[in-house]
Amino acid sequence: MLGLDSTNFPMLEKADVMYVQAENHADLGPINETTIGMLPWSQLTKFDGRLSDLELFVLAPNLAELVCMSVPDDDASFSPKQHSNLKHLTIRDRGTGDILQYLTLPALLSLDIARTYEATHSALAPFLKRSSPPLVSICLGGNDACLDQWDEFMPLLAGTLESVEIREVTNGRAEYFLDDTRFNPYPKIKSLIIEHPGKRPPFDLVQFLYGLEHVRSFKFLWNSDPFFLEQTISAERGDEEITDTVRKHISYSSSAGMDIYIGTELENYAESVSSAIQIGQKG
Repeated sequence: MLGLDSTNFPMLEKADVMYVQAENHADLGPINETTIGMLPWSQLTKFDGRLSDLELFVLAPNLAELVCMSVPDDDASFSPKQHSNLKHLTIRDRGTGDILQYLTLPALLSLDIARTYEATHSALAPFLKRSSPPLVSICLGGNDACLDQWDEFMPLLAGTLESVEIREVTNGRAEYFLDDTRFNPYPKIKSLIIEHPGKRPPFDLVQFLYGLEHVRSFKFLWNSDPFFLEQTISAERGDEEITDTVRKHISYSSSAGMDIYIGTELENYAESVSSAIQIGQKG
């Protein structure tokens, strides 16, 4: 209907295609963004949209970044695909359209599967073994599926992984991720982000900070208020036990060189602590 099957766009750098059902709800048939006419797929470096099959990995050999939802056709038949240039992959669907099990991506640098469930996490270790990518950044969902597969896929990333993000950690799983032994075996991890929509005792957080050995940037997003900063708690730092306010405990970790963000998406409760340390260092 758009005439794209008879038009070439040799200088095309970006295209947004939106399909809206007709007002009379006429059935226009399935829309597959990866087979629209004569678009110059060889020029494509970034794609954000829905995939009903895996032909994009064949049509777009220069694709470097992909953000997708996998919504397979009822009669879709997937076969393994290898792509040598894809560097950034985000799979954002929560349905049954898992595609990681079919892919080999040897150039992949970052992977975001925080919004997927069991099938994708189960496919992660075989994918890493098959692809051997130089993955430096991974974003995971803080759910049972992630924890069940943790010991399978994390050792495969020990040589390259520098940044880890854990999203939407449930109350029942927060204690597992606030455990330094999950991250200390991987000395290249310098940046760690954990998002926990619930609440945790500040002791867990302080003890976790003291236990991190290699992380230099730590961000913890949670549903709490800043009043916990004035609570007095005792925590172990190395061979000594320190009793002080949470604010002071955070300052000890900050003064040791860690960049700390603790609060909501809009407010860093630890910011005043970091500012006070910087002023003291300048003085």
